[in-house]
Amino acid sequence: MDLSDTIEAYDGLRKFVKELLLPRLDMLEQEVYLLKKLTWPVCTIFHERIQTSHIRLKSELLRSMEDADLEKMVKLKDHVGFLWGPSHHGRWEDELDAIRVHLLAEKSDPSSRGSLR
Repeated sequence: MDLSDTIEAYDGLRKFVKELLLPRLDMLEQEVYLLKKLTWPVCTIFHERIQTSHIRLKSELLRSMEDADLEKMVKLKDHVGFLWGPSHHGRWEDELDAIRVHLLAEKSDPSSRGSLR
């Protein structure tokens, strides 16, 4: 295998990654985001006992979201939670703060991932 074969193989691999793999990954990432946005509020309400429970799990599911999107998701869950009664509604700020605190603690000490409640 000479240098021209190596360069040709590299160019083929680069083209494959750029034209096929990355667009597919972007599409899958967008699909996961949309599924999370549609299902997370309702599924979380079914799982939790009170609005501020299961913060670690909520943080894991929302870890990849921007802060503004995270706030929208928690507010939407609070709005949907109105139908399930007071234990699932009205404390979205407390829930959001707890999720943010957990995410910050996780960023500052990645070895603690999963150990906080």
